[in-house]
Amino acid sequence: MWISELSDRTRVPIDTIKHYLRIGVLPRGRPIADRRSEYDETHVERLRLIRAMIEVGGMRLDSVRRVFDSVDESQSSLRDALGQAHYELSRHFIEDNEPTAGSLATVDGVIARQDWHIAEDSVHRAALAVSLDTLAEVDSSVNDVLLDFYARMAGQIAAFEISHVDASSSRDAAIRSVAVGTALYEPLIVLLRRLAQEHASRDWAAEASWLPAEPPPAVDPEDG
Repeated sequence: MWISELSDRTRVPIDTIKHYLRIGVLPRGRPIADRRSEYDETHVERLRLIRAMIEVGGMRLDSVRRVFDSVDESQSSLRDALGQAHYELSRHFIEDNEPTAGSLATVDGVIARQDWHIAEDSVHRAALAVSLDTLAEVDSSVNDVLLDFYARMAGQIAAFEISHVDASSSRDAAIRSVAVGTALYEPLIVLLRRLAQEHASRDWAAEASWLPAEPPPAVDPEDG
């Protein structure tokens, strides 16, 4: 297909496609004639993936390019390539923040108790510590019991998700599964949690204490 058809099928403007080609985030097409190239389904899939990573995943184009650079370079380790995708999705949490030693120690405690194998320079380790620092400014009730509970639930979700990553067809499919899945399924998990809270609060004992007290009956001064 020509670039105009590629644009029509992916709803990506031709000028944008040309920019992606110039910076290398989209592979070049097969040369057919002077200044003309032919494109195929791999270009369609790559453009859809780029759009999803930017529009759904909220990633910047330079981050998308780093992900694909990592994929292209990681010939021996799919885990490294997927790790790079995760890094680019989470790095904005710590770009302007430095976690405290106390929060890092709290996170390390959770990791140790779950027996997770996490790199010391993991962006998620630092991002969680930054989140704890922020939370501590408004809520002091977070403790190891709560964190361990969340970690156990997250561990089950992660094990299920990783087992369903589509790594058999192509690297792009694997990155799509992680990048889009992370961005799209995290809101889904949050919304399911809110639905569950709505259900769980239907017989909430604490609700009674929130009801305003009935005002005393008005007394007519003439009756006094």
